[in-house]
Amino acid sequence: MSDFERASGQTTLEILQTHWNYNRFRPLQQETIACILNQQDSLTLLPTGGGKSLCYQLPILMMPGKTAVVVSPLIALMEDQVQQAKSKGIKAVALNSAQPLEIRREIFEAFQAGEVQLLYVSPERFTSMAFVQSLQNSGRIAYFAVDEAHCLSQWGHQFRPDYQLLGQLKTWFPEIGIHAFTATAPKVVADEIGTMLNLVNPTVLKSSLYRANLYLGVVQRPSKKTEFQELLVTELLGRKGQAGIIYCFSRLQVEEWAKLLQANGIKAKGYHAGMTTGIRQKNQQAFMSGAIDVMVATVAFGMGIDRGDIRFVMHTHAPRSIEHYLQEVGRAGRDGNPSDCLLYYATRDFTTWESMLKKDERGETFQRSLEKLWQMQLFSEGADCRHNVLAQHFGMPLPTSNCHGCDACHRYPQAEPNSVLLAQQVLSAVWRTGALATRSTVVSLLLGDAALLPQAQAAQLQSLPIFGLLKDSSSRKTLQLAVEQLIALGLLVPTLGVEGGLTMTGDGQVVLRAFQQAKTAEGLPLQVQQQLATIKLYASTVGDYHRDGAGEGGMGSNTHGAGEKPRPERLILPTMGIPKPVKKKKRRTYAYQD
Repeated sequence: MSDFERASGQTTLEILQTHWNYNRFRPLQQETIACILNQQDSLTLLPTGGGKSLCYQLPILMMPGKTAVVVSPLIALMEDQVQQAKSKGIKAVALNSAQPLEIRREIFEAFQAGEVQLLYVSPERFTSMAFVQSLQNSGRIAYFAVDEAHCLSQWGHQFRPDYQLLGQLKTWFPEIGIHAFTATAPKVVADEIGTMLNLVNPTVLKSSLYRANLYLGVVQRPSKKTEFQELLVTELLGRKGQAGIIYCFSRLQVEEWAKLLQANGIKAKGYHAGMTTGIRQKNQQAFMSGAIDVMVATVAFGMGIDRGDIRFVMHTHAPRSIEHYLQEVGRAGRDGNPSDCLLYYATRDFTTWESMLKKDERGETFQRSLEKLWQMQLFSEGADCRHNVLAQHFGMPLPTSNCHGCDACHRYPQAEPNSVLLAQQVLSAVWRTGALATRSTVVSLLLGDAALLPQAQAAQLQSLPIFGLLKDSSSRKTLQLAVEQLIALGLLVPTLGVEGGLTMTGDGQVVLRAFQQAKTAEGLPLQVQQQLATIKLYASTVGDYHRDGAGEGGMGSNTHGAGEKPRPERLILPTMGIPKPVKKKKRRTYAYQD
């Protein structure tokens, strides 16, 4: 029994049972709590829904007369956590700039009187030396908890410059423990968090990000808008009564989708930063209380949402990074029950993101964001286990290559016997088309599909000897998958600023020259043969993205019986009241800032 357990008269497990009504801790919670009680600096990486807040809330119940300071990035998140803490019998308050001066004065008086156990603040609060000195003079500070600590890192997906103020905490409070928490931190981000906070010999606790109850599906979005609308509405009608979140690319799309779902009898509301605070709070409360089933939102929605029975999370467009994707799908299935996560994407999603990043970012920051975007594109268009790709991205690969819980593993991708020859044909097509090379052009050229070639260059391309080379032996989806795996191998790269553009790398040129010299696949250097032998194609029917029994175009549900989703006799498409995009001369604020 620790000194704090003896002082409080209860063990950590007894406090857990008394205040949270749980009989056991989740992975790494008890170890993190031990670090806090022992004043040992720590960095804890737990998946979304892994119980981070409990780690820094529980210890203060064992420290009478003390206050823990929790740094949090959003006022809404602070307020939610304050309510949760109060429900557990913890004296918690949030101090923020939106409060009237009188309220802030009352909070400080309560803190100085020892009546506050958890004090939530934003990082900007530490710009005030008067605030820092009041904490120092109180003598009550037990420890600091830095939530969403990835905001510290310039490599993080939600970098906040004001978080870097927290690097002074060790100078101001050298004897006080600092404990950082995040759900999304690759090794480079985790290392930078420790450095930026000046943690002293920190204990690093990393839980597996793999959540077996989540089914991950990735589907190429239909090119026609009405087809996609019908597909998604059909899917949702088969999920009536289930709670879910649909993430959209922009505020306009949130409004459109919310109206469409409502018109088709689905209880849905929208949420984005362009709405008034009152409307956002009202819609969020309707979702949290179960008054509506579906929240249609931009990235503005989700942080701090603690609803355990969210059965699905869908994306109508690709997110801008794997970190964003993981954070958003992590809101599904927090109760541990099976839940589905479906991403609909198109290649142009990534081109659109790239254009926006060019306008908003410069230099090294732009390059970092672009690298994250490419990683998201490779995840979306790749053939490997989705769960394993995510785990490897964060430095924690799964012990198996088949999770049985994603669309890729469901289709059992297998090594392609003719992968070497196929790679040569694709690389040759990229080389011969030069500046015209795009995914669509290369694939259409090899399949002999003249109708999909660029109209101005169609005659020129049709004259190439590779036109129609694979029309009788391959399919569009097979070739698209081969292209993406050549990108993953570093033989091709997306062309900046060109939708679907392809450029051959130096390594790709080396491989192509090796083909030209060897004449046959067997004559290639062994290293090149082994590299290209890793290309995988699907043994099952091309386009089968679904679980057993699922309807074409939808996601086989983890939570429904198998079979066709009910198809609406007529999709209701509202045409009135949907805001139209307005062209403005001033710089646009993009959805990812929402």
